[in-house]
Amino acid sequence: MSAFLVAEIHINLIVTAAIDLRLVTNLPPANEGVTITEANAEAFGRMLWAENARSVAYRYPQDDNSEVNAEVAGYRFRRYPPLTPHAAAKIIAAYAYQACETPDYDQTPAAHAVAAFAPFLPVYSGVNERPEFARIPWGIDDEAAARKCFADQTPPAIAATIAKIADFSREGQDRQTRA
Repeated sequence: MSAFLVAEIHINLIVTAAIDLRLVTNLPPANEGVTITEANAEAFGRMLWAENARSVAYRYPQDDNSEVNAEVAGYRFRRYPPLTPHAAAKIIAAYAYQACETPDYDQTPAAHAVAAFAPFLPVYSGVNERPEFARIPWGIDDEAAARKCFADQTPPAIAATIAKIADFSREGQDRQTRA
């Protein structure tokens, strides 16, 4: 397996999706469930990107990662328009694939965040890719690629259905949180 550091724009799109879905996940240093908002977006994005950098460093221990670590430390969140569910699913799958090299990845806040998206998004397997997924690049590294992810390209009836599904999933997550 190989690993690469996803681009900052890729992380920004994941964070945008988390905000739009009102994702509840563990966020260091407290590692307790919090809703991802504009207020904690940079901390969430930096945590995700740092885990990706840690994965790359683990996979390629001979490389000097000081520039990567400096880039991650300087992370600044930039908000993007809402993503389609298929775009969010694919970019999160791409992130997880690049961030999972360390033996303890499954116990990290990043892995828990990736898992927290599951109730809100379609399953992306990469096998027999449907057209909704096929138009989205595996790694988003520029604005042109990012534009392929935006929900404003989704027909209104589908967007309304997606919103209802997200609301229904959130209601179920709220009930589980209160229990």
